[in-house]
Amino acid sequence: MLSTKRSRKSSNRTVASSSSYHHQSIEIYSSKTGSWRKSGSTFTAPIETNFRLGVFCNRAIHWISSCGSSLYFDVDEEKLQKMPMPNIPDGYYSRRFRYFGESRGHLHLIEIYGPCTALFDVYEMERDYSGWMVKYRVDLLTVAAAFPEMARSYLDPLDFHYYGFSILSIVREEDDNNSYLVVHFPNKAIRYNFKDKYFKKLHEFAPIGTDIEAATLEYRCFYAFQYSESLAYV
Repeated sequence: MLSTKRSRKSSNRTVASSSSYHHQSIEIYSSKTGSWRKSGSTFTAPIETNFRLGVFCNRAIHWISSCGSSLYFDVDEEKLQKMPMPNIPDGYYSRRFRYFGESRGHLHLIEIYGPCTALFDVYEMERDYSGWMVKYRVDLLTVAAAFPEMARSYLDPLDFHYYGFSILSIVREEDDNNSYLVVHFPNKAIRYNFKDKYFKKLHEFAPIGTDIEAATLEYRCFYAFQYSESLAYV
């Protein structure tokens, strides 16, 4: 369930619901009136569209699909539109997205394809939704050299799972020269600065238990959220 703030006195919650036929409808809840209302007419969406986890950015909610069309919903105009996506490389049948999020009004996407998953680009959506541009280039090979536990030595270096990590967040600073990536790999979280490639350990976690449990944290797409103080009840 996603929420968007209308004004200081009221808020709206926007929900996309689905059926087995993949027909979708959007309803908006107003905390001012305490009621739901339907927005627009029923529409169809690809089965691969993930409506459980959307990203709110610049007064719109965005949902991505691993194969079909991705969508965004303009909350103010209550209009649903298709969102362009980068081309899937030849030889791949679905997206290998590892991060989809927002920071300081910028929408970001990371897709990682082989053979070396430690080298990848960070895409940023153009303001007019004309497409994605490469905003940052990331090289985690130096990180892997400093933290060898990031690599799986028992696998072939060309294996997609050779480097075990997950991307937690992209943080845009007011001065973009200080913007950075937060990466998790076995028992650690690090900060990686985009501009100067400087990195440092942010936190060390206690061992998670079994190797299988630890592995589930290393290859998934996570949704992390920056903390901000607020007087609003959440």
